[in-house]
Amino acid sequence: MECAEIPVGQSVDSEKKDLLDALARAYEEMHLLQGLAAVLADEKDHRMIFLKTVECLKELVPVEDAEVWIPSQEDEGFERILQCADGNVSSRPAEMPADSTVREEIVGMGVRVLREKHQEGVALDHFLAGIAEALGFPTVAVPLLSKSKLIGLLLVRIPATLQGLDSSQLGHVVAIGRQTSLSIHLHLLVEELRANERLQREIEIAREIQNSLLPQTTPKSPCYDLHAGCITAARVGGDYYDFFQDEVGRLGVLIADVAGHSVASALIAMSFRTSFRLFLEQKLELCTLFEKTNTALYKELCQSGSFLSAFYGILDETSRTFRYVNGGHNPPLHWSSKAGVFNELDEAGILIGVLPDEKYSAGEVAVGAGDVLLFYTDGIVEAENQHGEFFGMERLQQAVSKNATKSSRQVYHSVLKEMYLFQDEEVNKDDVTLIILEIKER
Repeated sequence: MECAEIPVGQSVDSEKKDLLDALARAYEEMHLLQGLAAVLADEKDHRMIFLKTVECLKELVPVEDAEVWIPSQEDEGFERILQCADGNVSSRPAEMPADSTVREEIVGMGVRVLREKHQEGVALDHFLAGIAEALGFPTVAVPLLSKSKLIGLLLVRIPATLQGLDSSQLGHVVAIGRQTSLSIHLHLLVEELRANERLQREIEIAREIQNSLLPQTTPKSPCYDLHAGCITAARVGGDYYDFFQDEVGRLGVLIADVAGHSVASALIAMSFRTSFRLFLEQKLELCTLFEKTNTALYKELCQSGSFLSAFYGILDETSRTFRYVNGGHNPPLHWSSKAGVFNELDEAGILIGVLPDEKYSAGEVAVGAGDVLLFYTDGIVEAENQHGEFFGMERLQQAVSKNATKSSRQVYHSVLKEMYLFQDEEVNKDDVTLIILEIKER
């Protein structure tokens, strides 16, 4: 069988045509890139970048409208964030459901031309046809990716009279998709940073409010020496303490610990403070004071599953007694200087906010000159070192006993110093509150 010969002149003409077509495509791509470079140089707003990007594309491809959809943050669907039509850009909201399988398939689908007919039963085709209805057929769909991660979907509507786009035109749409991916990715990062800044500012405000609710001054009396402090594990925490001094020589000491150390924990601590002070003004007996506070907070905390521990005691300077009530808090320690031993104030009831109408009982201990009452949250005894060991009650007692003759301020700092040395560069995982109350000579 003989092969037909192609005339030399015809072969040269064909090569010239292919070369001219390639040069034309290269010129178009260069023109597109120059236009995109101008957009990047002049604009920072993602909406205007998208509008000008689409205008650049229209010079090379017959485009009528364009939209950008991104994965929803709240569910598995997509939401429209940009809509470009008639030379204007807007962000009329719209949503389209899509499960995780559809999202995965979009990542690898490449550029697609969508028409009214689609394969029924295929989730990806059904989704793409559904989302294209918002723009109209035929529509070109391009996934927007950042390091192989799906960040959105670009939809470009072409005239219905157009039979299709050639490979060069589809390449231009893909190039626009890459540029749109960059601008949308940058926009999402900026929005995330702004959200974080707002959150940090809100946390800072919450911290300032929380600190303002703690005692700004420490009660003074010839009968006792008092020092206290609170160190939060985060910007805000769930620890809280307060003092109440009346005109008849009595000192009230309150300490509480909300589960967790977040903004929510701080809000619960503030709510406890409000309720406790409200009932304290009614001059109720200690047990009744906690019972009413517990009932009031239970209504707020039962649905969220939150709770807190709290301890409140009153030092009577005249009778030299300390009467207290405990709602699930760490038992405070009483260092008896006369006996040289520690005793726990172990009369205790259930945590605040766990059960409604709970009953509480009060305890009482006699105190003398040189005695120390130590109130703390579990952030101290549960402080860990690099080996996972707890600071524990024994180390806490040793730190107090060997400094018991010093001022309350010195005892306070000695305990924290021992705790930090024990942790050996480990950070606090929980809030730490410590109150030192020393009984002095009459």
